Amino acid sequence: MNKEQGGIKAKLASYGITLAVAVGLLLAVLTISGYWKAEDPMDRARILCDGFSVPGALLVLVAGVLFVSGQGAFNGVLFGLKRGKEIFLPFLRSEYVPYREFVKRRAKKKVTGYGCLFFVGLLFLIVGILLTVRFSRLYP
Repeated sequence: MNKEQGGIKAKLASYGITLAVAVGLLLAVLTISGYWKAEDPMDRARILCDGFSVPGALLVLVAGVLFVSGQGAFNGVLFGLKRGKEIFLPFLRSEYVPYREFVKRRAKKKVTGYGCLFFVGLLFLIVGILLTVRFSRLYP
């Protein structure tokens, strides 16, 4: 029972932190785009659409990259970078690890818990899409 409460608290904390980051990105986009100084309702609506779409798209894409990375899509690139470091920086020598062993070690270090990025990003992206549809109907 206590273990479940700790798991729920951890999930709520990760969703809360992700939501705070998304709101921070929203406020940054609104501030950079001049939402607070815009007087035309059309400009304010357009900036608001961008404000929700940008953090949503970024969070969904980051979650996608983490998912693909966890499936081993970047193993070859990372192995090549490690070997390149050994070739071009010989004074930083490390023990040679064959590719098969490198992949086995990477499989043990899978990144998990990025669902909060995807779902919060999806929520912001849906709001951004709904605002964009409303904007396109109000200002054709």
